[in-house]
Amino acid sequence: MNGDFDFISPSDKPALLAFTNPEWLNAVHAIVAQLGYKIHTVINHEDFVARYNRIQYQLVVLEESFGCTSRVDNVTLHYIQNLPMSQRRYAVFVVIGPSYQTLNPMHAFCESVQAVINNAELVSLSPILQQVVADNEVFLSVYRDTQLRVQSGLFT
Repeated sequence: MNGDFDFISPSDKPALLAFTNPEWLNAVHAIVAQLGYKIHTVINHEDFVARYNRIQYQLVVLEESFGCTSRVDNVTLHYIQNLPMSQRRYAVFVVIGPSYQTLNPMHAFCESVQAVINNAELVSLSPILQQVVADNEVFLSVYRDTQLRVQSGLFT
């Protein structure tokens, strides 16, 4: 695994990219870096699990056929779908592939991710990712506020 000793500071925004297609990886990497994320990439499912369990990622972008030939065989996607909410809550999960309609909420729901993006829309990835992350923040803001109030003892 590359970057075993890569440290994350509290001000970093860590992102995890899981792609088999090098062109897509390069395009997504450039856009995510431009958005200010500290990027880690993985090359197989074992690296994904090791990385994901080691760092609390804010953004996870996954190729629909990462390490396989179809999304049905995507072990990493199945792993994400079966994670308990306590391990998923702080990350925004995005899947990119040719069989999705960009930002289709039913596709995203079926895949248990926040967003799905058609690979033909990679040129528009920056505003799409910004929108998805912002929507997720709005959705979870009440939960996070309540969680902080409970931890600080404001609710008894």
